[in-house]
Amino acid sequence: MLKEARKRGIGVIASFHDFNGMDLTALRRARSLASEADILKVAVMSSSIADSIEMMKFVLESGMPTIGICMGEKGIITRYAAPLLGSPFTYASPKPLAPGQPRPEDLMGVWRTWGLI
Repeated sequence: MLKEARKRGIGVIASFHDFNGMDLTALRRARSLASEADILKVAVMSSSIADSIEMMKFVLESGMPTIGICMGEKGIITRYAAPLLGSPFTYASPKPLAPGQPRPEDLMGVWRTWGLI
């Protein structure tokens, strides 16, 4: 599928989700498996602020465009901090679809306060 996407000029996002928690070994494995993708998206359930800090470090050190999201209330900072970490984009929804997912107006409000937009 990757070859066909490349032939057609279509970008590829490799996506990894873990609703059970944060596992750095799995994150590193996801990064290596996604080495031929254009963007890596990783979403894991956060049980602590420390998980969010680890995710933000992971995004900064990934070596490729990475969207790193910690789901849940303790992970919401990863969504707001996405542009500061170099993430190509993040996710918001008028009706949140995942735990801790902000609404667009909340995300934009924080970004305005931080002077990002």
